[in-house]
Amino acid sequence: MTSKRIKQIVTCAIFAALICVTTMFVSVPVPAPFAGNVNLGDAIIIIASFLLGPLFGAIAGGVGAALADLFSAYAIYAPATFFIKAALAVVCYYVFKAMLSLTKNSIVSRIIAVICAELTMVLGYFIYEIFLLGFPTALADIPFNLIQGAFGAVIGTVITVLLLKNKTISKFVSSLENDKKDTEE
Repeated sequence: MTSKRIKQIVTCAIFAALICVTTMFVSVPVPAPFAGNVNLGDAIIIIASFLLGPLFGAIAGGVGAALADLFSAYAIYAPATFFIKAALAVVCYYVFKAMLSLTKNSIVSRIIAVICAELTMVLGYFIYEIFLLGFPTALADIPFNLIQGAFGAVIGTVITVLLLKNKTISKFVSSLENDKKDTEE
């Protein structure tokens, strides 16, 4: 295994751990009528998607979020969470790339990408919860999932933009992108 591939795997594992921890422990209370907590997990998935690309962003997002479900009281959601959060990362990355080629504006492209990605998350949980909890409960959970998505989208986009302004991080991301091209050949 090449050192480039090891760097990608280690970075992916670090993001998976960050996603797990921020999903479980870094939350903000949401007032009634939604009463609950939103977490920073989606924000880290968005950052991972932008920085690591679709494959490693999806692995980090799926594994990290599913582990958070397994370690907490939501183990029944873990299988769906794995696929939903992986899809969130993939949609975020590819919509960003498509929009960037159309608009040439990275901020607008990121905003559209995270909106599409978080709507994918909301739809994924809605479909899963129809089978798990029934249509009325799944429908009732949409507003809370939209709040979770909006929270993750805003925080993830802002942090990504700030991180990419840092020369060291930007250089590291560029090296990962070059590594991705090398491993695809």
